[in-house]
Amino acid sequence: MTSYGPGVGVDINQPQSPAVIYDPMLGSSVASTFDTPSTVTMTKATPGVISWAAHGLPAGTGIKFATTGALYTGLVAGTEVFVSSAGLASGSFQVADTYAHAIAGTNSNATSGSQSGVQTVYAVHSTLFTPFPLKPFNISLWGTFAGSVQLERSFDGLTFLPVTAAGTQLCIWTAPASESWEEDMANVFYRLNNTVFTSGTLNYLVNQ
Repeated sequence: MTSYGPGVGVDINQPQSPAVIYDPMLGSSVASTFDTPSTVTMTKATPGVISWAAHGLPAGTGIKFATTGALYTGLVAGTEVFVSSAGLASGSFQVADTYAHAIAGTNSNATSGSQSGVQTVYAVHSTLFTPFPLKPFNISLWGTFAGSVQLERSFDGLTFLPVTAAGTQLCIWTAPASESWEEDMANVFYRLNNTVFTSGTLNYLVNQ
C-alpha cells in the first residue's frame, strides 16, 4: 500500500494508482514517462494481459502497439488504446478501447488468434488532468530525450486541441522545462501529447 501522507486523499474518480493522487487542498497530480518503444509480451485471453516490467503507466494513458510480425486479433498496430484500471499492476496491465472504459475498468480488449514477431508498446498521451480553475498548475518535463511534447486542452475529454493564443501554439517542448499555466474555467481537461519521440526518456509531472 502506498502512503500519501496526512491530508492527502485518493480521488474516487481516478484510478487507484500511485501515479494519480488527489490532494483536497492543492489539486491533482499526474506523473509518468514517455519513452522509446518497449518490448512486451501478452496473453491470448479474455481479457488479454500485457506484461511490461516496471512500466509506470497510470490508468488512462494512451498507448500504441507496433510489431515486426502480427498482433493478436483484438489489437491493431498504430491504433490507440488505453491502460485500464482493471488488473493494473506494476508489471502488467489490460487495455480498453476508450479512455472512459479504461478509467472505469470495463470493456478490456480480448485477444485471440495468433501472433508473431516482436511486439512493442509506446505511450502517446498522458492520462487526463483537470485543474481547479483560477489557480496555477505546474508542468515539469525532465530527462535526456529527443522529441516533442505538447499540452492539449478539451471541454469533453474526447476532442483535444493544442493550447494557443491569438492563433499561435503555446506549450510545446523539445527540452526539459518547468512552467506554470492557469485555467479560468471549471471541468476542463488537459493532457500531454507525445507528438514526436526519437530517443531517450522524458519524465513528466503535471500538478496543482
